Amino acid sequence: MKKEVRLYNVIFPWWLLPAVGVFFSPLTGIGLIALVALVDWAFDTLVLWSSMKKCCIERKKEVYKSVWWKIFLIGFAADFVGVVFMTLVSALLSYGYSLQTPLGNFLGSSGNGIMYNAFSSPISFLVVLIAVAIAGVIIYFADERVLSSAKGLKFREAGKIARSLAIITAPWTFFIPTFWF
Repeated sequence: MKKEVRLYNVIFPWWLLPAVGVFFSPLTGIGLIALVALVDWAFDTLVLWSSMKKCCIERKKEVYKSVWWKIFLIGFAADFVGVVFMTLVSALLSYGYSLQTPLGNFLGSSGNGIMYNAFSSPISFLVVLIAVAIAGVIIYFADERVLSSAKGLKFREAGKIARSLAIITAPWTFFIPTFWF
């Protein structure tokens, strides 16, 4: 009896970039990467600006000009760390298929669920939730450091704004099932 070999795709949570990017640019994915970056920047700006407004920061414009690009890059870096975490755990769990046992099949399907549908198993959901939490914690501490060094902000205000950025801009899109697309 020939042993069945299955190869499973590990989809990067930016699953749509190469597929749809063709419509925006002759270079696959470049146009959509630019679009995603623009939307991410706009969302970060909205959250940063409204958080400063809620904290009654008087010099919003000066603070924004000094920190916007750092906050933007921190968000991308934190998302990347979350993606790496999910990819590694998914790869380890997907190895379970090679065990050819019920437990191995459960672990393997949980590994696939991390990248395709976080709601497919409790393990998949937990791993994706941990990845979002890791990214959120990175965003909080890095943004707090950046914001506390900005002139016109007190440490307490920087912490409140960083908390808002961490909670709202965490990569919640990791939970979107990729099989929909």
